[in-house]
Amino acid sequence: MTLEYDRWEPVIGLEVHLQLNTRSKAFCRCRNSYGDEPNTHVCPVCLGYPGALPVLNEAMVDAAIRLGTALGATIHTRTRFARKHYHYPDLPKGYQMTQHDTPLCTKGWLPLDLHQQRLIGIQRVHLEEDAGKSRHTENETLVDYNRCGAPLLEVVTAPDLRHPIEAERFLLQLRRLVRALDICDGDMEKGNLRCDANLSLRRAGSPRFGTRTELKNLNSMRNVRRALQYEWERQAALLETGGIVEQETRSWDESSLQTLLLRSKELLHDYRYMTEPDLGTLVVDESHIEQITAALPELPHMRARRYYYEFGIAEEQADRLAADKDLAHYFEQTCRAACPHVPVQDIVAWITGEAAAVKKEHPGAWDEHPVEPAQLGRLLQLVADRSISRSAAQTVFDMMVEKREPPETVVERLGLRQIRDASVLRSTLQDVLLSHPDKAKAYRDGKTGLRGFFIGQAMRATAGRADPILLDQLFDELVSSTGETN
Repeated sequence: MTLEYDRWEPVIGLEVHLQLNTRSKAFCRCRNSYGDEPNTHVCPVCLGYPGALPVLNEAMVDAAIRLGTALGATIHTRTRFARKHYHYPDLPKGYQMTQHDTPLCTKGWLPLDLHQQRLIGIQRVHLEEDAGKSRHTENETLVDYNRCGAPLLEVVTAPDLRHPIEAERFLLQLRRLVRALDICDGDMEKGNLRCDANLSLRRAGSPRFGTRTELKNLNSMRNVRRALQYEWERQAALLETGGIVEQETRSWDESSLQTLLLRSKELLHDYRYMTEPDLGTLVVDESHIEQITAALPELPHMRARRYYYEFGIAEEQADRLAADKDLAHYFEQTCRAACPHVPVQDIVAWITGEAAAVKKEHPGAWDEHPVEPAQLGRLLQLVADRSISRSAAQTVFDMMVEKREPPETVVERLGLRQIRDASVLRSTLQDVLLSHPDKAKAYRDGKTGLRGFFIGQAMRATAGRADPILLDQLFDELVSSTGETN
């Protein structure tokens, strides 16, 4: 981006659709499933047959309350549904059942960073149903109605984001949150998390917003960032030359890495909203909200903050460990087995290094890892108390993965326990010195760089099993007690 674009500040808001993992759809008992044979999970309700009456899925409401509470939003006890009218082949009813002027949750926030210095406002979280899925070919359009009526939550942010990187970060934080709440898997490839982005530009420091464009077809977090970056540059170039930004909807084209005009932006009156006549007022008891709130798990951003302050680990490491609840559980279980004898930084290094590398080769959850956290903790204790060397620990870890054996068994079977008998190591050092009289004399004459040579020879003589720290101490004692090196 050239310097002239720095004069234009982007104002970004996101509309995120989360497909919930409930067993049934939003307003009928059809199975809520992805990837099955097309048009096999449909019924008169989700196909919009005349006279078919909807019944609200209670699990969908509970999921919304879980998310709204986690976002610190206000949960409204009385809300209604509306019909949002538009005509498209994948919407057989000709309207979408959604919440319009009475969303279930309003005025929340989500932090972008561990210290909560950047809080992104959440304007609303509301309930709605999904449309079907169209597949376009050269000669025809095929429609799968399995997704029609699937339960959705739409999360609408305030226009608080100020950079495409912040938008990407927000989506990452939101995906972590919904996964921790176990309401959505956040898989953008499957369409279970979808994002539309709105961007306008204003002169840096100006309180006035410019004309916004809506960006669609953003099927990954990276594409959200790239599309917003492109649109920032496109609008800035237009404004710099005296042009006018039109309110429109644009599609991100991944092949050309640019946004393309899709259609003029619809206005609210284009959708002809009306109160849903087949559903009454949704009433949620305060006691029910309190029960759901009390059962919430520790949230990822709060867990990262706790790791940072409780364990004193770096922000990036705390964020990585806290992002996945299974990884966080593995980390904490390892800490219980290894602390206080093992520094937490060593535990973090092993989990994000060796243990993470093994998990890539063994797909599955962290609780299915070949090395249980208690066993990893005991292995790190063996290193901390110098029973085995760091290099030997790697050998032991590899055998633990392969043989599923506890670390103590591997250590004894391979004879890897370090030699810490002072008399044995002293004798070994004396033999090394006597075997190299010329170098011993050079060391005695002040060539202290030979110290590493003698220690290395002693390590070789013990097949690497000598405790290097004790060996180093004994070398000093041997030299100072005799006044010479032999």
